[in-house]
Amino acid sequence: MGALIGVCCLLAAAYSFLTPAFEAPDEPGHYAYVGWLLAGNGVPLQGSEPLPLQPEFSQPPLYYLIQAPVAWLAGQTPANLPDWEAHHNPWQNRTAYGNVNLYYHQPSEAFPWSGAVLGLHLMRLVNLLFLALGVGCTFGCAIELGLSKGAAWLAAAGLGLIPQVLFLSGVLNADNAIWSLSAASLYLLLRWLNRGPDWQLAALLGLAAGGAALSKLSGLIPIALALAFMGLRSINTRSRRAARDLGLTGVFAAGLAGWWYARNWLLLGDPLGWNSMLLAIADMYRQPPLGLGQAMLALLQRSYTGLAVFGWTNIPVHYLAYWIFDAICVAGLIGLVWAVSARSNKLRDLRWLLAVIWPVAFFISLARWVEINTAADQWRLLFPAYPALAVLVAAGLWHLLPYWKALLAIPAGLLALNIGSMALAIAPAYAAPEPYSGPIDHVVNIRYGDFAQLVGYSTPKPLDAKPGDYVELDLFWHVLSPPPLDYGMDMGTVDAHDTLTWKEFGSPDEGRAAMSLWRPGELIRDRHRIPVKANMQGFQKVLMSLFRPTPPGDHVPATGPDGRRLNDETAEITRFLVLPASAPSPAAKDSATFADGLELAGHTVAQSGGQLALTLDWKTLAPPSKDYTVFAHLLAPDGRVVGQNDGQPNGGEFPTSLLLPGAEVPDRHVFDVGGLPAGQYTAEVGVYELASGQRLALSSGGTSLTLPVTVKPSP
Repeated sequence: MGALIGVCCLLAAAYSFLTPAFEAPDEPGHYAYVGWLLAGNGVPLQGSEPLPLQPEFSQPPLYYLIQAPVAWLAGQTPANLPDWEAHHNPWQNRTAYGNVNLYYHQPSEAFPWSGAVLGLHLMRLVNLLFLALGVGCTFGCAIELGLSKGAAWLAAAGLGLIPQVLFLSGVLNADNAIWSLSAASLYLLLRWLNRGPDWQLAALLGLAAGGAALSKLSGLIPIALALAFMGLRSINTRSRRAARDLGLTGVFAAGLAGWWYARNWLLLGDPLGWNSMLLAIADMYRQPPLGLGQAMLALLQRSYTGLAVFGWTNIPVHYLAYWIFDAICVAGLIGLVWAVSARSNKLRDLRWLLAVIWPVAFFISLARWVEINTAADQWRLLFPAYPALAVLVAAGLWHLLPYWKALLAIPAGLLALNIGSMALAIAPAYAAPEPYSGPIDHVVNIRYGDFAQLVGYSTPKPLDAKPGDYVELDLFWHVLSPPPLDYGMDMGTVDAHDTLTWKEFGSPDEGRAAMSLWRPGELIRDRHRIPVKANMQGFQKVLMSLFRPTPPGDHVPATGPDGRRLNDETAEITRFLVLPASAPSPAAKDSATFADGLELAGHTVAQSGGQLALTLDWKTLAPPSKDYTVFAHLLAPDGRVVGQNDGQPNGGEFPTSLLLPGAEVPDRHVFDVGGLPAGQYTAEVGVYELASGQRLALSSGGTSLTLPVTVKPSP
């Protein structure tokens, strides 16, 4: 067990090192609680602090009382933690990709740490004690339930190596105290039920359960279950010693935690401080509340947050990891049901009944919180149930496959998931870009204010996207002088008809390269991903401007290479193509090859009333070098031109220079035939360069081909 706990602690420390300050759920609020204590304000009373109200100030104080001396020893000078007002990222989670960071992080936060940042990291490392306690007590719970040492080790490893548990153990959060003290309470209660009355165990149980209740409100559950099951044991055995132990546990729990609840009752008229907490959660308060069944369903749908979702629950891992983990847990519960059905006396054993009721009680309690709190459906709040769940799942898996070597694949897989999560998810999410020195595909030299010049951009990838894809685009900035503030970026795309198809506000490099971090002389690579939406088709022009993120939101003056101001301070950066997701096959095959890689693969003629539509199906054999214009002439039987329609394919939607080899696009030309007599007509089709009027030659000779067209009588 010592080796397992050591590995878990090393991984948690690694998560702490990689996760920037305050980039974890509620960490700013938890730090504010410790800061309140360090300032000599005493244990906070919700509502006594200045606005905005901190929901964490409604929490019981044990975790913060433990952390405050550590922060005091580290000192708070320099005060180099992120500042909410100065370095807050207003676009967190508001872009299609990136912007996961809540703050723009400064070099002063980097290792080696000092001042307030050092204090935060030291407080994070205190959590390793809670982690060791929780993992060790999970092993003890399994032993007290009669599982073999192999199955008990599997339960402890299965819990201790869950990435979300380790991530939480690497950040400042009171959930670390509640889940580990709940694990200790469960272990001591099982041990007491297993070994009979013991006043020392009863006292320790009272302290552990009282500690849980002094960590979070859900910590009242261990006290309630401890007293209930000790009472059942007392009734079943009619033992005065058991009744004595029950009272002893209650006295120790009340002695440790009761003062805080009594204080709330006296000062707030509510022992839980519930109404004050509801005021503090503000926008998270759900109106109208969900029903209990709806809340349970919502909680189950967010089960993935219990395995591996980092940052502010906005950095997931690959979806296969969630499926595999869920499948293992379901298999374990099936094995547990099988084992219980084979030995029906298990549920008559108070220990096993407790192991089942323990997670159910926490789940129902959390579901009640989800009913009224939109942000409560995070499974980290269910961590106090994890020790019992881990033991139950491990028992089921051991019953299904009682070969420890085969089951080693589970902790090995979790270990690999942790390493992959840190290397492939967390580290890239917060990595600031290094100064760029590579090639630039396209040079534009657009100047913004007196502090930055947009030097150029990369070729969009892919250049011919489809709905559901992401188009990757890099911008390259030359820093002329320190930017005065963190300007926002206004990016958008318009189609061939100047219709806005996508718009997004954000900051450079998806929040990783805030302008306050730019240094004169640097070349900054600014990476973006544009989501290709269903409403996009054909050529998309990318537009960009900079603006002040605070009202009135003025745009930064922008000038082109010729020194002229750009319209609306907006630069036209580049363009890419969105191909149709699917297109019907042409009614007629043509396979007519033009010069410069263009082929007319086929065509379709359709008439509706007085409108005749000729849809040409263009295919590229090689990348065309220019944006060509297609002409389509409708010829009467006597050769007269009775209709003409010229333009780039499909009304300009598909410029030919953007078509890559193998691309196939529709090109619709409409003729008004309402005044024409019915009969056989001819469509003459060809391609030319607009500037020179030069037509492209056909491989078969000539510069155009004729297609038969039937004009039907108009109604």
